[in-house]
Amino acid sequence: MEYFDIYKKRLNRYGEDYQTRIQTERERLFGLYLKKTTYLVKFTYNGELRYGSLEPYSQNDTKTLQYLLTPMSEEVDVGTVLLLTNKKGQQWRYLVYFKDDHAANGYNKYAVLKITNLITWISRDKERCEVWAYFYGQEDNMLKDELKSRSRSQILYNENLKLSFFVCPLDNRIKKEDYFEIQITDSNNVTTTEAYVVTGFDKISTPGVEYVSVDPVYIYSDDDDKKVIDEEYSGEDYYWITGGDN
Repeated sequence: MEYFDIYKKRLNRYGEDYQTRIQTERERLFGLYLKKTTYLVKFTYNGELRYGSLEPYSQNDTKTLQYLLTPMSEEVDVGTVLLLTNKKGQQWRYLVYFKDDHAANGYNKYAVLKITNLITWISRDKERCEVWAYFYGQEDNMLKDELKSRSRSQILYNENLKLSFFVCPLDNRIKKEDYFEIQITDSNNVTTTEAYVVTGFDKISTPGVEYVSVDPVYIYSDDDDKKVIDEEYSGEDYYWITGGDN
């Protein structure tokens, strides 16, 4: 009887049924994979140091969209911006874009978008706001189909060549007709400033993530004395021009 008890304990050390034992073994194997993978990254989440694997996305060689694999016990909220550090000490910020259901494989699988800009603006409460975002312009078709497939808003993602877009964590401070500026640095390390106004957004399709459409405008100057920058918007009430006088 004693030998049978020992056998039973050994048999059930990974679970009391076949499915549980298989799942536990897969999680154990993923832990071993993390120790040897060349894609190992570390990051801090909720004050804890964690490790994951930043895997290439099959249809994207630019590393703009990748997969982040983490142990089953270490979930990350969609909409979180993570600062990832690889084995060489290189760092990038990525937005946790959505989660694939891969529990049966023994790990969490997240699609992550590489951050391109820190967007800043003055809110209607006179508060200086900022948000990390992945920004893509009028002529940039990179990942457009993938991004559109995650948003059900047909109005937001119309085929208007004038519009640019950015994807960011859900931020209720972003309002329609808000004005903001971003700095863009080219390959020659020359920085230019571009101005945009928010034309629409989708906060529903992916919980925790916001899709924002923007239209380029002339850069607003304090010397403009609250004049309308673009004739296209001359008949509309823009808070960023009037300063809240209306």
